[in-house]
Amino acid sequence: MPKVSQKNSYDNFLKELTKISIERRGWSKTYHNVSSIYDYWDSCSLAERKRIISFKSWNYYPTEVYGLKPRTPKVYGPILWDLIRYRILHSTEDKKLLIRHSEGLIALIAFEYVSAKEKIRMAKRLITSKDKRLKNRATSILPISQIRSALNDSDWSVRNKAIKRIGFENCYQEFIPESLLSVESTYRLWHTRQAMNMATYEEVKHLIDELDDNVSDWIASALISKIPKDKILYHIDKQNIGSQTSKIIQMIMGIRPKEDF
Repeated sequence: MPKVSQKNSYDNFLKELTKISIERRGWSKTYHNVSSIYDYWDSCSLAERKRIISFKSWNYYPTEVYGLKPRTPKVYGPILWDLIRYRILHSTEDKKLLIRHSEGLIALIAFEYVSAKEKIRMAKRLITSKDKRLKNRATSILPISQIRSALNDSDWSVRNKAIKRIGFENCYQEFIPESLLSVESTYRLWHTRQAMNMATYEEVKHLIDELDDNVSDWIASALISKIPKDKILYHIDKQNIGSQTSKIIQMIMGIRPKEDF
C-alpha cells in the first residue's frame, strides 16, 4: 500500500471544510452543513487524524477572518474551534494526539481546554514552534528555567515576554555580543545597547577594543561610558566617532563639554 502523504491528509480535510456553506449578514456568519466535518473526522483512522493535526500549515491559520469569500480554506477557524472543543477533546485517543502532535491553530485551541499539566507538556514541545502565538503561550507558562531559548527569538513579542518573566537584570549578559561586526544589523540591537548599559567594564572590554569609526555613536557612547578614568586616555582617539561619544570621553577625563561653557 502506498504511503499516504501528510499534505494529502491535510488537503482532504480542508476540502471537507470548504463543503460547509457560510451565510453572511453584515459582520456575522452562519455556518450550514457543519455536521459533515464531524462525520469526516469520525471516519478517519487515528493515523489519518495525526497527519491532519500535525501538518505545519496550521501555523498562522487564523482563528477568525473577516472579508474573505465563503468556501476559502482560511475562514473556518470557528468551526475548528467547536470541533476540537466539543468532539476531539472528549475522545481519550484524540486528546493524546492533540497534546503530543498538534500544530498551529489546532494546538492553540487545545491549549485553552486541556489541564494545567497537559498545557506544560504541550508548551515544552511548542516553545520552538514557527507559530508565534504558540511560542508566546509557551513562554507565558513554562518555568523560567525552560524559557531562556526565547531570549534569542526573532519575534519581538516572544523575546520581550521572556525578558519580562526572567527580568533583564538576570539575563542581560545574553545580549552582549561576542563582536561588534554584526551588532548594528541584529534584531536585538535595542536590547544589546541596554545590556551594555548594565554591564561592567570587564564584560564589554572585548567590544571596546573593537571600536572604530564604523560603529554608531549610539553604541559607541554606551561602551565608552564603561571605561575607568585611568584607562580613558587609551581611547581618546574615539572622540571622532560622534558627539555623544566625545562628550562622554571629556566628562570621564574631567573636562567640561563645550556646550556647558
